[in-house]
Amino acid sequence: MKTVSQLFKLIGEVVNVNAKNYENDYPRSEWFIDYHGHVNKVHVKYYRGGWKSGDGTFESIEESLTSEGLQTLYWFIKNRK
Repeated sequence: MKTVSQLFKLIGEVVNVNAKNYENDYPRSEWFIDYHGHVNKVHVKYYRGGWKSGDGTFESIEESLTSEGLQTLYWFIKNRK
């Protein structure tokens, strides 16, 4: 069972990927993550080729931070990292 701490650590890692891409003059954000604290939900969009690639396709998930939602979010991100 994954915890909130493990999920947010993983989120930090993928946000770092976006930041490193910009540092290397490679503007290719792959991950867009919204945390809605007032309803305890996380929304994740993943653009495989980056959102500037032009095709506009992405995978998306939104889950509440319940025990099931945590597992779903964690593995969604982990499997695309």
